[in-house]
Amino acid sequence: MVSTSGYTDVVLTFDQRNTNTASRYWELQYTTDGSAWTPYAVSGANTNGGLYEFTASTWVNGLTVDFTGVSGVDNNALFGVRILAAYDPASGTSYSPTNTGSTYGTSGTATFDYVTFSGTSVPEPGRLALLVFGIAGFGLRRRR
Repeated sequence: MVSTSGYTDVVLTFDQRNTNTASRYWELQYTTDGSAWTPYAVSGANTNGGLYEFTASTWVNGLTVDFTGVSGVDNNALFGVRILAAYDPASGTSYSPTNTGSTYGTSGTATFDYVTFSGTSVPEPGRLALLVFGIAGFGLRRRR
């Protein structure tokens, strides 16, 4: 869970490394109410059918999820994300190992590093009002 209160255009970045026997596919989900989870269809490099796909036991750096425009993410104290091992999209009922020469094992692990949330700061209404009144005050003073 990570509060996005005071922020818009939220972006998540992280690095991930799987062991050879970990799941090849990973699903990112998000919540805007703290309890109901929605799958986020990732796209781009290292993805397959809306899931992250890892084909070697090496670090994949700079994975990015842009929540800009996703309803309910901005300025939300109940926002959160989770990343779950997912079934192979081809079978839909079983896991595949990261390394095709390995066998999937429940002891396979994933490591996450440099997990960062960033966004655009939203000015507080009180501060914004002070700024507007301050600018107006300078304008009136200059006019005199």
